[in-house]
Amino acid sequence: ADTGGWGVNPVGLPGDVRIRLVRHLHLLDLYAPPIARNGSTTTMRIGMRIESYSSPATTTAEIRVTDASDATIHESMVDVSVDELGQAFIEIDITWPDEVGIGEMSEGTVEVDLFYDGHLADRRSTTFVNRLVELGEGTLTVNGESHFARGAGIHHGYRFLPFDEE
Repeated sequence: ADTGGWGVNPVGLPGDVRIRLVRHLHLLDLYAPPIARNGSTTTMRIGMRIESYSSPATTTAEIRVTDASDATIHESMVDVSVDELGQAFIEIDITWPDEVGIGEMSEGTVEVDLFYDGHLADRRSTTFVNRLVELGEGTLTVNGESHFARGAGIHHGYRFLPFDEE
């Protein structure tokens, strides 16, 4: 055994080191954009990319949606069906008081706990803004309001920022 370097045993433990894989699923990516709105109900599509190391009997996810003040808006346990590409999509309806306009930042958080046969396998969270952005051929609408998109920027902190010409 390599007990002193960065070779076989990088942590310097005496003897051979064996790595035991204890998680059967790994949640690689999570996103949750709002896709539709009807009154105070917003439909979100939660997309996950999952790496599976074995075939679990049951894969479930606990989904929690919280607002900017950390109050729980939605909580549910759902069965997860992973396709051959390792992707899973879940649509949920949440009650959100109002849409967030351009220039406003009222972020919510989606937290997903992924379970393998009833045991926690992985956990991930992402933020979202309750703002519907639709792009069409030559059109841009934000919360149903049309904008002239001469140029646009996408920024991880400020989401989608259209530049209007007035």
